Amino acid sequence: MAPPATRRPSANAARRPSATAPARRTKAKLSYEEARKHFDAQLPHRIDAPNQALGFRKARQGEAISAETGKEAELYPLCSSTMLEELDSFGVGISLYFRQLLALFAVAALCALILLTSGLYNSNRCDSDKITEDKVDKGGRDLDYRQGGTSTGSAAGCLRTDLSGARNVAPDIAVCVIMLVAALIADKMRSRAKSHVDENAQTASDYTIVIRNPPRHIIDPENYRSFFEEHVNDAVVCVTIAKDNGLLMTLMAQRFGFKRDLAEFAKTNVEELGTLGRLVQPFVYAMGLLKTPKYAQDNLEKVEKQLKAYIEEHSRVTAPPTTVFDHQGPDGSWTPFRQEDCLKIKKAMDRSDDGVVKLDGIPFEVRWGDKAVSKKMPSPPAEGMIQVNIRNDNTRVVRHREERVSEFDWHKPSRVYVTFETEAGMEHALETFETSGFRRMVSKYLGWESEDTPEAFENVVLNVSRPVEPSEILWHTSHVRRSERWVRLAVSFGLTAALVVGVYYVSINIDDSDMLALWVTFVNSALPVFLKAMQLMVEVHREYGDDQDSMFLKLLLSRWANTVIAAFIAYGRRSRLSATALSGVMSILLMDAFLLPVLRVFDVYDLFMRYVVGPRQPSQQDMNALWSGADWNIAERYTDIMKTLGVGLFYAAAVPYGLLVTAAALLTSFVVDHYCLLRLWAWKPDFDDQISRRAIGCIALLVFVHVLVTQYFFQNWGVYPAGAIDDEACLDDVEACFGYDPLQSSGHCLSSFLRCAPSHHRGKPWDRTAAQRLALKAYPIIGGMALAVALWRLIGIVMKRCLKEFIWGTHSHDYDKQMPVGFRDLGDEMAISAYVPTVPHPVPGEPPLIAANITGLPDDFLPLPPGKPKEFYTICNSGYMGEAPFGAVRDLAPAHMQADFHGLLKDLLHDIFGEVQFWVKENTDTDALTHATLGAMSHADEAAACGVDATAAAPSPQGDDDDYGGYGGMGCVDPDAPTPKLPTPKAPSVFAQPQLPTPKAPS
Repeated sequence: MAPPATRRPSANAARRPSATAPARRTKAKLSYEEARKHFDAQLPHRIDAPNQALGFRKARQGEAISAETGKEAELYPLCSSTMLEELDSFGVGISLYFRQLLALFAVAALCALILLTSGLYNSNRCDSDKITEDKVDKGGRDLDYRQGGTSTGSAAGCLRTDLSGARNVAPDIAVCVIMLVAALIADKMRSRAKSHVDENAQTASDYTIVIRNPPRHIIDPENYRSFFEEHVNDAVVCVTIAKDNGLLMTLMAQRFGFKRDLAEFAKTNVEELGTLGRLVQPFVYAMGLLKTPKYAQDNLEKVEKQLKAYIEEHSRVTAPPTTVFDHQGPDGSWTPFRQEDCLKIKKAMDRSDDGVVKLDGIPFEVRWGDKAVSKKMPSPPAEGMIQVNIRNDNTRVVRHREERVSEFDWHKPSRVYVTFETEAGMEHALETFETSGFRRMVSKYLGWESEDTPEAFENVVLNVSRPVEPSEILWHTSHVRRSERWVRLAVSFGLTAALVVGVYYVSINIDDSDMLALWVTFVNSALPVFLKAMQLMVEVHREYGDDQDSMFLKLLLSRWANTVIAAFIAYGRRSRLSATALSGVMSILLMDAFLLPVLRVFDVYDLFMRYVVGPRQPSQQDMNALWSGADWNIAERYTDIMKTLGVGLFYAAAVPYGLLVTAAALLTSFVVDHYCLLRLWAWKPDFDDQISRRAIGCIALLVFVHVLVTQYFFQNWGVYPAGAIDDEACLDDVEACFGYDPLQSSGHCLSSFLRCAPSHHRGKPWDRTAAQRLALKAYPIIGGMALAVALWRLIGIVMKRCLKEFIWGTHSHDYDKQMPVGFRDLGDEMAISAYVPTVPHPVPGEPPLIAANITGLPDDFLPLPPGKPKEFYTICNSGYMGEAPFGAVRDLAPAHMQADFHGLLKDLLHDIFGEVQFWVKENTDTDALTHATLGAMSHADEAAACGVDATAAAPSPQGDDDDYGGYGGMGCVDPDAPTPKLPTPKAPSVFAQPQLPTPKAPS
């Protein structure tokens, strides 16, 4: 019997994997449903809060359920009777934007109604049969001079004799007066609206002061707490010590992002890019595009190399030794000098073996060598150095020793934020310690003090003021010096000016009016994208408000130049009142009113990234990042409405109906922006009122520009090129036909300040009509007033504020509008974040990463939504730091610390990161404090706290269920187990840096 035939497997049959073959990674299937859930979670929600003035509060980013009430967060309604009050929960900046937008709409609508009489008069009067109906070629342009279509009601086809003082000039003067009055009262209305918003939304800045010149050697929050509680009749709740470690924070965040990407790549199969992709990759990787394992691994190695180098160079733990000087007190204790004093003394001693050096800001001298004598110490001490009070000759012995302190180390504080229990405490602190810049300079450099000079803190007269909101601070740029920031700002404005010049030359060479309108609209839409990218690469700011203010100025000037000036110059002096030119202006206004709002709702770029690029991302998290909402900024929105209002006012005299379209555009912007804010746009931090103040000055400036241009239009009313006159007989004797010379009677009004002059005298007097003479008299007065208001709003108020701060100080006290709720209660009830140094998360749409040593701060005060484990959102704990990027630290450590690397790492964390310490009420349950402290503990400390043997093998936190690969927290606490009860930690924390002795002046 023949053996059975062996069946050969089909080529299409699935192969069984070998037992020894590695599992093949396949690309994970991405879900639109998950992306949509992520998108919905990023939208602004509100949560019931009975103790809030509004009855609710804005939910934190990603917060779905209220921790205090258990109720689910709900979307804001698109339409309600309390719409403006609901916007107050978004912060001062956003609320003021919508309030000012509505106010501008009301003012523009009133002005448009007044100018309706001018439009109706022009449409009935200005249709001269002596102006040709045929298009004539003038300067390469086909121009029409008869009204029709969008040019109806304009100045096209008008003669000089058609200009009416009652129908044209007087209504425009009324518009100027209304706009000027609006600019004058707008600041008062803004102040009232801001106060109303502040009452409806309580923030951490209402309880906090910022110290901008903290003593460099004081790094323990307990010192600030003791000092302020001694002089202010209120409890200090929280102290935040921020350091100039922005570069470190940035590098750590980059490392966080690359390690996260590598953890995601390990779960899926990601192909490498070709040559073109590798060239583009560095520019788009930060946007979440073209991610590959090789790029992430290579850049991770570069970042870790930079971390080692910078920490070795700047950290006190790893810095090379330098000389430190101490002075001996009456009790025999030694106190170190300030670091800047140590450097000054060391440099002076290097120049001379015997000498004297005067210390800055205090009335002391340090003497050494043969000059180490005084009236109270006639012979030099054994140490060879003394400190002398030059006022009373009190003397102390000085010694020098070696210590690891770098000249530019990161352990020096740059800002200190002190939060009080009540608003009254904050007000009292400002009233007690705020002083003028002049007084601080006198105290620092001359040592003179007056009776009302505030109590000095460690020989430093503090520069105390109100801070901006915590979310508005860009902590990761703290290392960039002011001089570098100003240079970068100048370069950015120079590049913007070059861009405007290029756009101008393109605009003046476009002949067709409709094409010019499309070009202007396209440039206005592209400018924010280009300027934002340029600003991101060039500029550096300390606060988000300054960043938006810079964008506002650049974008406003460039949009005005593109929309108004370029379109104005593109036509000749005798062609600007043609129907062709004025219909192009109306087209620009119509596109602003209807096309641009549609483009904001249907954001093509955002839709492309979500539906085309998103499904091609390597992981679901990367796809979700593209579903975090359309990017936007408050500066772009302000410039958009200022640009629209500018175009309407610029051409109001020549196109009266244009102001009606401007009013419609402002109303459309309010409706569309309100919808986008609640349903489409990405989450943004709270804004202050900085741009709203600047916008008020811009309104007055627009009135001034309107006066100049309107004077030009009125004095050139009825002036046309020769080709526009159809009657040949009139060309032979134009004055006989028209009663004036329409070819030569134009006026120059833009070359001289608020004055007009004839273009050609020809030995004849400049004959003006009654309406033109009225304009010549009225507009210089109105223009002067508008310029004065604009200069005061844009420059004068700023100079006044600076002068007041320098001479008198700036604080104005308001004890009548204070919340009775203490700051400690706000975390639970109002979800207010404390001043915690953070760095932006490398993944869009994610909460920021915490970059500070935190002691005792409850989770409610962290800038994280409830349910987000802070261990996965921090770059400042030993579990994340590990030994890899700090291998050089072990090599540079003293011999006695080699065996205790975790102890060294603990000191290193406190040396290079800032401090946040929170003090709970007495007799408070320690659960929250325990939970808040665990994330900052070292590995050994946390293991001991959890009752785990640190030397034993523990389950790795890098399990398969860890989306972040385990490089976040320690993973010590079982999430299903109850939080262990620990004794209440006392400030400073269990691993805090030992308190340094503070330098004290001799008696």
